[in-house]
Amino acid sequence: MKKVDSKELKSPDKLQQELQKGFQWSAQHSKLVGVLLLGFVVVGAGISAKSYLDEKKESELQSKYYVIEKKLFDKKSAFQVAEAAAARKDNKTPPPPNAEKSSGDFEKDYGPIATEFSTLIQEAPQSKAAKMAALNLSDIQLEYSKNQEALELLKKVETGKKDLLSGMVQTQLGTVQADLNDCGSALSTWSQVLNNASAKPLHAAVKLKQGLCYESMKDFAKAEQMYTEAKTGEGEGETATARTADKYLRLLQTAKK
Repeated sequence: MKKVDSKELKSPDKLQQELQKGFQWSAQHSKLVGVLLLGFVVVGAGISAKSYLDEKKESELQSKYYVIEKKLFDKKSAFQVAEAAAARKDNKTPPPPNAEKSSGDFEKDYGPIATEFSTLIQEAPQSKAAKMAALNLSDIQLEYSKNQEALELLKKVETGKKDLLSGMVQTQLGTVQADLNDCGSALSTWSQVLNNASAKPLHAAVKLKQGLCYESMKDFAKAEQMYTEAKTGEGEGETATARTADKYLRLLQTAKK
């Protein structure tokens, strides 16, 4: 068994450190969404007129979303290129023409893109396009420490339907609530994700987050339960989530001794 670092036992910031890792939308969840969007508009012979119109509207919203997403990708890429150029020790190499340094000011860096995402969400808060827009925009807001704005944005999205995208939005919402020291609301929000069978790929990570919240609230029995479930959940095995849950479980058990 791996030895527990005594420094980790003394750290009061496990919750914040874990939450500050962010939702990592692009790295962790874009493939899941890609599966959802395969065959995005399928019109069968027996489909109703209402269903057809709903799918047509969703397709139009999706098209708008991808245009904005492309702008976001290009902007992020330009920042990354500029950062890489600045980090090079060889100052003789000029930065690429598309390099653009981030100003550190949210409005200057992403203001127009944020407005377009917000408009799309307001137009159809129940749509898949709105959910993906909210995930992307809230990610940027959190990077710029605009947590309250991210909270308000995510609440505008309708997540009553139990699908994977709704689970992603609720997971992000709970993370923001916890980051704002409102673990009570976060636990309630995350419970909705756990009650969503379509969001099963998110369950282990959500249980890990719940464990962190329970531990911050000094409910060590519940924290131990959630860490254990995150570690041993079906299909988890040796995933990063399982390893992190095991680490926090051992830290908690060692602290109790």
